[in-house]
Amino acid sequence: FTNGHAVIFGASGRGKTTFLRTVVTGLALTHSPDELHIYILDFGGRALTILSDLPHVGAVITSEEEERVLRSLRKINDIIDYRQVLFSEARVNNLDSYNLAHPQKTLPAVLVVIDNFAEFKEYYEGLMGPFISLVREARAYGVHFLISADLPNALTGKLYNLITERFTLKLSDTSEYSEVVGRGVPADLSAVPGRGYVRVGNTPLEFQTALTFAPEENDSDGLGKISNMCMRMAEIWGGAWKGEKPSTIETLPLRYSLENLLQQATVPEVRRINAVMGIDDRTLEPALIDIERQGPHMMVIGQPFSGKTTTLRTMIFSIAANYTPDEVVMVLVDYSRKLWKGSETSLADLPHVIQTIDDIEQLDEFYENLLVECAEFETKPKWRKIM
Repeated sequence: FTNGHAVIFGASGRGKTTFLRTVVTGLALTHSPDELHIYILDFGGRALTILSDLPHVGAVITSEEEERVLRSLRKINDIIDYRQVLFSEARVNNLDSYNLAHPQKTLPAVLVVIDNFAEFKEYYEGLMGPFISLVREARAYGVHFLISADLPNALTGKLYNLITERFTLKLSDTSEYSEVVGRGVPADLSAVPGRGYVRVGNTPLEFQTALTFAPEENDSDGLGKISNMCMRMAEIWGGAWKGEKPSTIETLPLRYSLENLLQQATVPEVRRINAVMGIDDRTLEPALIDIERQGPHMMVIGQPFSGKTTTLRTMIFSIAANYTPDEVVMVLVDYSRKLWKGSETSLADLPHVIQTIDDIEQLDEFYENLLVECAEFETKPKWRKIM
């Protein structure tokens, strides 16, 4: 990809997906997973999902997986933003220069493959602006795009101009060859699948797309051999990462237990109170709220049955699991008692809970007790915190 991003055009059934599969396989065979990470948006016939077992591949995403599509583009944007800062600090302007200057901390090239761009554009028309910006900025930071489309006009004008490496297989309209590879196309292409034109210098040259493996009687596309190759490469690689792994593109789970989350989360060893609340939408890592720095006062807002009470319970349990009653005490106020009274056991039984209030007449006494408690903060700055 020394000449920039690449696109392959061709009528249906002329070998665009095979072309993509051959390029990805060839790159995987000549670059280690430490050198190349690949993300695939398969909006064609799902013929690229077979590459998902390659150790280079972070994700293969199909058209109906909207959240994963959005997250994949966000991931690419994050990679570019991170490398912009890194390259600026290192005073370099491209990936090769950075890797030469930092041989112990090399970064991988990133390839984003999109099969059937017309469908991608149809499903995600609103993303065209941000997507074009990604393509425009990506190359200098070692991020490359490889796209397939039926026709040149499937790409917007701005995007078409950003993609400098253009290939074409047989097209329905012979007049469109000149738009892709320039003038001088000698004749229409033959009906041989995988036969195409590419411009080298100012001259259109004919090429034949290679198959990943020689076809067999019961496996004309070599898919069985490709699958075996991918699994064998993953087995040989065996997780021998020297650098970062290609990120998987996952989605937020519909349900996740606090018990599992507390086992994964690391609470900062500071005196401020941090509550483990859930999973971060961007990183999919445990999300913590620094109550004193982000607060100190907080409000949970939502429609009926949207999870307000559950959110408060999560915060209470999280804090109780990570701090002692000498560090944090709690007062629970709920006139319906739904917050703490759910079964025979109760949140009120927690050693951290010093009072529960379910009647307005209890507020005067609580206020007086709070004044006394707070008055000691000046003389006892390490005194327990109150929630």
